[in-house]
Amino acid sequence: MPQDWRQEGFWEGPPAEQASGKNAESLLYSRDRRLEILRLFQGELPMSIMAAKKIQRLDDIAHGTYAAKARSGDDPRLSNIFDVSGQSVRNGALSMFPQNIGRAVLLLYSNVGDLVIDPFAGHNSRMALTVKEGRRYQGYDICAEFMTSNREEALKYPDAEIQLHQQDSRMMIYSASDSGDFTVTSPPYYDIEHYGDEPEQLGKLPSYESFLTDLGAICFENHRVLKKGAYSVWFINDFRKDGVFHAYHMDLTALMLKAGFSLVDTMIVDLGYPIRAAFANQIVEQKILPKRHEYGMVFKK
Repeated sequence: MPQDWRQEGFWEGPPAEQASGKNAESLLYSRDRRLEILRLFQGELPMSIMAAKKIQRLDDIAHGTYAAKARSGDDPRLSNIFDVSGQSVRNGALSMFPQNIGRAVLLLYSNVGDLVIDPFAGHNSRMALTVKEGRRYQGYDICAEFMTSNREEALKYPDAEIQLHQQDSRMMIYSASDSGDFTVTSPPYYDIEHYGDEPEQLGKLPSYESFLTDLGAICFENHRVLKKGAYSVWFINDFRKDGVFHAYHMDLTALMLKAGFSLVDTMIVDLGYPIRAAFANQIVEQKILPKRHEYGMVFKK
């Protein structure tokens, strides 16, 4: 069973009044405590800027479904899938969720046994990392292909409590109000990535404005299903469409605040050196900065 750093007695050391001083005992306690935290987080201590570890896209925990199809040319709709991170634009893969950073925020903002509610389950971006750390997982996604893959993956964790609902997250009908302990998720990027053919897909909406309106409904649902004091972390990136820059993380923040959340922190995720940075002439000519980051927006109910 994964160990929780908030469990009573996880560290044994001097009382708080002694540990706050600068004597030898308190310094040793502080050092040992830091080492225990670093071991728990496997060196990925949560900070305001964190580097996403790269993985091979065909080794994606969704079995490389979309990436493989895009590369093979079997599905022409996938040939122009845009990766908002700026990585592997030519590979035709969906944007990737930073697993190492997702684990870090999961450990920081939730406890063993907690219920994690994910309104955008996607291609098993968060299910596995959640249950591996002893949390319960409840994921929603309207995409039949994603959810079929997720159910297959869930069989690998027979002792975990996993609930998967192929359901529109605008109404998370299987989640009771004030039932969730934490949310970690990544929303869709309007219609610049292909998430499935279902008519309920947010990317099927006629405009970015209407997309935001319906995303706002999901923000309200996220607020409804979480307990008071629970955190909700959304990993998100800005993007361009038809030459128009959309400050998506700012638009999402406005929606979450309207839903009743407070913005309590912001994380910058370093995605690494972007491919576009290799084309210096394009940077100068287009005056568009190569993107090597995304945001982790930390909200609290």
